Amino acid sequence: MWLDAGARAAGRHDVLSARALVRSCARARAHEAPGALVRQILAALACECEDGAMRTGSILAIASEKGGVGKSTLAASLAVHWHKQGLRVLAVDLDPQGTLQDWAAVAEANEVDGPSVIGMADNVRKTIPTLADQHDITILDCPGRMDTRLVAALAVADYALVPVAPGAPDAWALGRILEKIREMQEHRPDLRAGVVVNRAIRTRVAHTVVHQLSDVPNIAHCPVQVGNRAPVAEAIAAGSGVTAYDAGSVASMEIRRLADWLLDEISGQAGENAA
Repeated sequence: MWLDAGARAAGRHDVLSARALVRSCARARAHEAPGALVRQILAALACECEDGAMRTGSILAIASEKGGVGKSTLAASLAVHWHKQGLRVLAVDLDPQGTLQDWAAVAEANEVDGPSVIGMADNVRKTIPTLADQHDITILDCPGRMDTRLVAALAVADYALVPVAPGAPDAWALGRILEKIREMQEHRPDLRAGVVVNRAIRTRVAHTVVHQLSDVPNIAHCPVQVGNRAPVAEAIAAGSGVTAYDAGSVASMEIRRLADWLLDEISGQAGENAA
């Protein structure tokens, strides 16, 4: 809570930048003196403001050309987790199936506190950056096939997360979306991307898929595997996310670790943290 308060006191709510600073300081045991750490955060954010480098909210596209990999579930789970952490989160449903909007309707009916959710079909390139300026992180739940909305999402995203289920058909489909990301990176070198194994199960095929992912060039391989666990499905069915619905579960731990890894990736801290 003091982290969010410190960021807001600087006249902005750039929790992503503040969080990156907190992680660096924590490695130096600065977490033992939270008051001093808040002052460091305020000073760092003030320097950014003086330089005029006010960064807008980050845009995360969750993209896959293969249905059934759990895109919408990941989008909802991450959105709830970051919302509960105090970030201003916008989840945008670009998928014609409308799963994320259905989930949001259940949340509203059950009076579950959660992030803002909207649907969008057109004008993605023009509208999303404007909306992202008003939020700390905007999550794009992309269509499960290559269409104009998926291409537009990659055109505006800061980071593309590609979930892959541990099965042969999923691995076969992975190459197409990664190739599209590489094509986009030729025009947008700042676009970063990573792959995460979702709905993980322990099989020989799953082990092979995970091993192959580690050899994909220029694409980060998330060290966290998100398991195919009941609490995740139960949380989504209730209009919530697993980190709020069953905070003590293994599933919740996996989503928290994935969320932390993504924030490091988006803020450019992943290499530093690994050092």
